[in-house]
Amino acid sequence: MPPKRPTGAPKLPQLDPEKQKEYDEELQWCIYQLELGLKRTDVDEEQEKESKAVIAKFKSPLLNFIEKRQLMRTIFGSDYKELMKKYQSEDQQREELKKKHDEKKAKKKANKKAKKLAAEQEALKQADNQQPVENIPTTTTTEPTQQEQEKQ
Repeated sequence: MPPKRPTGAPKLPQLDPEKQKEYDEELQWCIYQLELGLKRTDVDEEQEKESKAVIAKFKSPLLNFIEKRQLMRTIFGSDYKELMKKYQSEDQQREELKKKHDEKKAKKKANKKAKKLAAEQEALKQADNQQPVENIPTTTTTEPTQQEQEKQ
């Protein structure tokens, strides 16, 4: 059983908002990396158990930010911030490539649709030019037709 914390222990100073945001991002990144590792197919029971325990510690309100930072260094190494930046830049590059690919794909699809529409319009024009237009009599009178009179 871990030793109890003294009740009269001094409180830790609060982080300024910018540092707090940075710390929260680091903490979320570490949790994400551990959860990502759990999704792998080659994780054994011991690794799974350890990862879940560390995730629980990161999410626990009982550990202060100093203890969590120490845990981050222990799990991910003393250069975990650099590792985090590296992964984030790779993620950004991947997102940019995906965005370009999606834009290219959408453009290709739009061009294909436009070509199909143009072909259909051309086919309609050719069909109109080949068939003679029949003279369809139009009545402009408002007098009821013979059938309408019979109905009444």
